[in-house]
Amino acid sequence: FQWRGPNLFQTTQSNFTINSLSPKNEGYYYVKATTATGCTNTDSVYVSVSPIPLANAGTSQTICAGNSVVLRGSGGEKYKWEPSANLSSDTIPQPTATPTDSTLYYLTVSNGSCSRMDSVMMNVLHLPKANAGKSFTIFEGDQVQLNGSAAGDDIQYFWTPNYNISNPNILDPFVYPTFDTTYVLHVISQQGCGESDSKTFIRVYNKISVPNAFSPNGDGINDFWEIKDLYTYPTADVSVFDRNGQMIFHSIGYGKPWDGTINEKPVPIGTYYYIINLKNGTPLRSGSVLVIR
Repeated sequence: FQWRGPNLFQTTQSNFTINSLSPKNEGYYYVKATTATGCTNTDSVYVSVSPIPLANAGTSQTICAGNSVVLRGSGGEKYKWEPSANLSSDTIPQPTATPTDSTLYYLTVSNGSCSRMDSVMMNVLHLPKANAGKSFTIFEGDQVQLNGSAAGDDIQYFWTPNYNISNPNILDPFVYPTFDTTYVLHVISQQGCGESDSKTFIRVYNKISVPNAFSPNGDGINDFWEIKDLYTYPTADVSVFDRNGQMIFHSIGYGKPWDGTINEKPVPIGTYYYIINLKNGTPLRSGSVLVIR
C-alpha cells in the first residue's frame, strides 16, 4: 500500500491513525494497492476537519432569590443548556434564568460536527426572614427571654427598641420592660436582598403586693386589707375564705378594700385564706392573711 495525502502525508500501512487533526490534514487521501504479482488498483477518501467550538458559558453571578439573570453563552452554532428548568429557552446562547437555588448550568456548544461543554455557577441568595416568636405577659419587675429566629444568606439581625434588653444583637435576649412594649426583630441581607421584620408584644402588668396581715380596729392604721395596684385590674376576682372553706368576702374589682367584716360584723381574729384571679391569663394568686385587732 502506498498512501499520500495533504500536508506531505505518506505511509505504507494498510490502516493508520492521524492524530491531532488540524485544517492542514483536510483533503483527499489516495491509496495505491499492489499485489504480489504486480497487479494494482487505486482509490481515495476525503477527510473533512471541522474546528472544535470554543464553548463559553460565561462568568458566575450572584442574584437574590426571585430575581432573574441572563446566561451569557457563546462559541458555536447550536446550544443546549442543562438543567433546562427555570430557563426561558434551553437552546439559545443567552437565555434568561430564574433559579430558585444555586445552580450549576452546563452548556454544550455544537457547530454541526463537533461539540464542546462548559459550565457556569449561578449563586442564589435566599431572602432574609424574621420570626420574633410568641408574645408574653409579665408583671412589672420580671424578665422574659425572647425566642426569635432568622433565616437567609449573609444576613445580620438586631432588635429594636434598645430598651431594657440584655443584648439587641442576639436572637434570644432577655427583656425586662416596665410598661407594655413591642420588640421588633430586624433581619437584613448584607448583599442587598432586602429586609424582613417581625414583632412580639410584651404585656406588662402592675405587680400587686398582697399584705399578709391587717388590723381592722378603727385606729386609722391598717384598718383595711390594702392590695397595692389591684385597682388597675377592674375585672379581678377576689375571694376570702375562713378555715372551713366558707366564703366571707368576694369582690369583682377592688374598688373598696376588705375591712375585716362579714355581713357588716367583724370577723374573729385569726388566719383567713384568699384567691385572687386577675382575669388576664396570669396564674391565680393565693395565700393567707392574718386579721388582728
